[in-house]
Amino acid sequence: MITSKQQFKNQCMALRSQGLTLNEIVHVVGRSKSSVYFHMKKVALSPEKAGEIAQRNIFRIIELNHSRKGKSARSFKTFNQWDERKIMLVSHFLFDGELTHSACVYNNRSRALIERVRNYMRDVYNYEPREIICDGGVIRISYFNIEIKITSRENIARFAREINFSPGVRVNGQRSNSIWKQSLEKKEILRRALVSYQAV
Repeated sequence: MITSKQQFKNQCMALRSQGLTLNEIVHVVGRSKSSVYFHMKKVALSPEKAGEIAQRNIFRIIELNHSRKGKSARSFKTFNQWDERKIMLVSHFLFDGELTHSACVYNNRSRALIERVRNYMRDVYNYEPREIICDGGVIRISYFNIEIKITSRENIARFAREINFSPGVRVNGQRSNSIWKQSLEKKEILRRALVSYQAV
């Protein structure tokens, strides 16, 4: 006597032998994927069928990539005018962090300053950063898949004018996380940025 469990197993194996995929068998028998897979997992697809599925998956991935090219599911905000909050945000990243082509990172021991940068960042980006506590109690917040870009030489010059550092205000090149490795006036860093600017 063949039980219903045995019939189900035989049905799954027969459908697999005919070249049906897991999803196709699930659709035919109306049972869960895990139940179907348990009974048909030892029956291999023919090389032709496996190749056909692989080609279909490759085509689907290519189509998805083309549909998403140049787009992000995340929302970004652009701005055309400097205000005090944006100037402070970029300054914090420039002098106590990093601005790269795909990330914005800020380092500080002061929780108050970390929260200030988080607050400023919400003006231009809707997602919270990753936070870690580094050696020495330095807090690092990192925003990934984002770039803050000053798009022309004139905008860098305008930023430099707006921030208007007092003479003698320097970055501490002796800090272990300093990217400058020397004590530079912040005005000098902006001057170097202007000199090195190249339009893309």
